[in-house]
Amino acid sequence: MGALGSFGAAGSAAAAAAGGATGAGGAGAAGTGGGDVATGAAGPGGTGHGGGGGPQPPPPPGFCDSSALVGCYRFDGDVADGSSQQNHATASGVQFAPGVEKLAIVLGAQSLVRVPETPSYALTELSIEIRVYPDALPAEGREGIADHDGRWGLFLYPDGICCAGGGAQRAGAPIPAQAWTHVACTIGAGTITVYLAGAAVAQLATGALDTTLGQTPISVGSNAPSGDPFLGRLDGLRLFGTVRSPAEICAAAGGKC
Repeated sequence: MGALGSFGAAGSAAAAAAGGATGAGGAGAAGTGGGDVATGAAGPGGTGHGGGGGPQPPPPPGFCDSSALVGCYRFDGDVADGSSQQNHATASGVQFAPGVEKLAIVLGAQSLVRVPETPSYALTELSIEIRVYPDALPAEGREGIADHDGRWGLFLYPDGICCAGGGAQRAGAPIPAQAWTHVACTIGAGTITVYLAGAAVAQLATGALDTTLGQTPISVGSNAPSGDPFLGRLDGLRLFGTVRSPAEICAAAGGKC
């Protein structure tokens, strides 16, 4: 996505709250090497319960279970899509290291993660949720977190997170470096809203999303089609074809909003 105009800085209290709610990210040695990453679906896992004692309550909804998801990437050692859409990504030059719950994808200047453009991404509404751990805030320019060229994008600027969509509009707010922050952005009904640690921190009027397909894949960890690499870790990327409610986003961030 092309460069956009500047946005007004949000209050420093919002940034402090975001940093405090998410806490500092722990360091950890990389799990796998930096070669190409297979996109195979997650392997089978047993979920059986021992003992009897009557009917068991249904399990809580899984991270990738929502029917509104068009992409769900846990980054637990691969770049497979856990949603029903099965929009598996491809990746090269990445590693995996400890994340918020399990693993996170580690991205550098040469990393490439691409999600193929399918009809499921012809969206009129969008919600993006992800946890980000930047090694540092960029001194200048920007770093791409997720971008569908010319349609929508989530970027890190020197003064914070920026969400863009529906034309040359963007809203954003500061985040800390070397700490995990839950970031969300909703685009729909003529409005962009940015959330940090589950709380809305910026909002801006915008136009309709471009639903034209057939140009470029979605980039994760960089600009689409290229450039502006993100340096750090990303964990738990979810893309919804709806505008998620503030309560849903707060719950996804840990419920302490």
